[in-house]
Amino acid sequence: MLREKIMFIDELTPEEGITITGFGKPEAIYKKIPEILSKVLQISKRDVLEKKHERDENKIKANWEIVKFLDEYSYYHFEFSFQGTKNGNIKIHFTAKLKTELLREYLWQKSVLYEFFRTLWYEYIYTRKRKKYLEEGYEIVDYIVSHIKSLLR
Repeated sequence: MLREKIMFIDELTPEEGITITGFGKPEAIYKKIPEILSKVLQISKRDVLEKKHERDENKIKANWEIVKFLDEYSYYHFEFSFQGTKNGNIKIHFTAKLKTELLREYLWQKSVLYEFFRTLWYEYIYTRKRKKYLEEGYEIVDYIVSHIKSLLR
């Protein structure tokens, strides 16, 4: 068996990501972020995976990762980091990508005929679907930015 993967990655945010800073209540905003993400991506709160959490009397730091599958080939991948200090300074940074993976697992999938039909399918059929996913992804990013900014002063 052969395991090969062809991956296409489109940035939904600038490559360096989006950083939002402001003032607010760190504890309240920290709790709101997973709610916003689950609502906009239409996933449950448990699918907003908290990868890291640090807390002491002066600050809160957390990182989340979200993978939202769109179909058997494509998914959104979001990474968020949150920093809040006792005096109300808040910094939120995130990146978002649309990823498409086309697996080649069997030897026959390396044949010229298979590649020809896969290329035709991808270029003429699946590309339209990916463009739709991209447009939706940009809208999701705009929604997330506006909702987070509305929480900050």
